[in-house]
Amino acid sequence: MARGRGIGEESLVPVYHPAGFDGPLRTALEEMEAARWAGIRDLLRATGDDWVLRTSRTQVLAAAAARTDSDVVGAWLSEEPDCVDAHVMHARVLVQRTLEAHRRGRANTASLVEAARASCEHARERAPADPVPLIALLALGVTDVHYRYPEYWMKSSEPMLPLGPWGLWMDIWERHAYNREAVHQLLRFFAGPGTCFAPIVFARWVTSWVRRDRGAALMMLPLYAAVESFRHDGGRDPLLRHQWAHDPVRRDVLIAADSADLRADPHVSVTDLNYLAHALFSASEYVRAASVFEVLSCHFTRAPWAYTTADPSQDALAVHEFLRARGICLSPARTARPQNPSPPGPSWA
Repeated sequence: MARGRGIGEESLVPVYHPAGFDGPLRTALEEMEAARWAGIRDLLRATGDDWVLRTSRTQVLAAAAARTDSDVVGAWLSEEPDCVDAHVMHARVLVQRTLEAHRRGRANTASLVEAARASCEHARERAPADPVPLIALLALGVTDVHYRYPEYWMKSSEPMLPLGPWGLWMDIWERHAYNREAVHQLLRFFAGPGTCFAPIVFARWVTSWVRRDRGAALMMLPLYAAVESFRHDGGRDPLLRHQWAHDPVRRDVLIAADSADLRADPHVSVTDLNYLAHALFSASEYVRAASVFEVLSCHFTRAPWAYTTADPSQDALAVHEFLRARGICLSPARTARPQNPSPPGPSWA
């Protein structure tokens, strides 16, 4: 593993890779870059009904495929039209391209939405037990700014909840309870226009009833909502700059840390661990953050570190912030004695 001089005697060189801890996924991505689809097919065949891996692997593969000029998944579907996994991946890729078109405000977004929805429904018919086609359909909810599709604006069985894609979420839950991506897609939905459920309120509502022994990844949700609050504010609100040190955000951080799955395992999200390390560091929980940094090793994700820098568009600043936080938390002076309640905090605080 590459090492370089930085903060501390031996600082890891941060590396971002969408596969995270998932070595087989990394191999499949390399095959995709070479315009070969057999690696994707073999990976998903081996994944079977491990819904945690199937969800994360299809998400990463689709995001990569949507960015390439060569239609690798389309070629696979043409060669193996009866392959269920090919249909599921095709739906995933169409959804990714539609979301990007929506983000950029392209004129053809409406037609892309229709094509993506049809592909999701087709994949759902071919794989009725698979939560992935429904998750892809749920992801399209952020594009429905004109309220064209009733499934995104349903009443909940709980009277205090606003309109939302509750039916879709329940269908996903029946297939795979505690699905990480599904709850993040809901968070994105409620962060969009036309909703009246603040993301942080939604995140805390989820964590209020989640079983921690089964839903460790869902306990991270308030950390994402807190970072988004800071990001959208642009770092101007002094209260948000210090939110990590005070309840209720501090309580969210400690609950997430108590629930976290600290393993370098394909089932564990590297992004979640980066958010957790950032939150613990920002809350001055340096010893606990050190444990997360040790599991992460060199695995770095641009968010949330970029949002705490002077210029979030500069990747080098995000890397520096990651290294700075890691160096503080893993310094011998901190790991060898109880935490100091008032050590140097984040550079943006």
